[in-house]
Amino acid sequence: MLENVSWSIGEGERWALVGRNGSGKSTLLGLITGDHPQAYVNDVELFGKRRGEGDSVWETKKHIGLVSPELHLHFDTECTCSDVVASGFYDSVGLYDRPTARQRARVRAWLARLQLHCGAEPFCSRSLGEQRMVLIARAMVKEPRLLILDEPCQGMDPRHRGLVVRTVDGIARRHKATIIYVTHRKDEIPASIDRVMKLS
Repeated sequence: MLENVSWSIGEGERWALVGRNGSGKSTLLGLITGDHPQAYVNDVELFGKRRGEGDSVWETKKHIGLVSPELHLHFDTECTCSDVVASGFYDSVGLYDRPTARQRARVRAWLARLQLHCGAEPFCSRSLGEQRMVLIARAMVKEPRLLILDEPCQGMDPRHRGLVVRTVDGIARRHKATIIYVTHRKDEIPASIDRVMKLS
């Protein structure tokens, strides 16, 4: 349960959302993404529009890139890594539309930018760390205004955690996206994240 929470995030800011398990981090994210029913009865404004009085939830999601352990669990199909990245254009789990040539080129560019050489390989055949990197490419492929990284290092060994943290720092340097980085471990917060919202 969340009580007396007031949080304003400016465009281009980089925030860590921290707190112990059960502190309400997932609930707060659900209010932001519109995936929690209370998003429409509370005072929630996103991209200058109040929830329920502007764009539909799907129109809003077009501007949000998301990586989370829950999303990761749904990608257990034989989709190739390229198809997983391309699904980010449609906010779908799996690829059910045919990407344009321009979209395919952007998929290849993001895989290359993150030094992933697994485009034609089945997503489920890659290591956990590599899968999480593919999901970061999926989140970024549509150049979102807001990037939400919910526990992106969960379950990873130190080498892959370091890779994710360095990748987030690289995205922060090169892109204008606002970032919310969710974790309960302070040692996993990238150096580029310079503001903290703590739930107790």
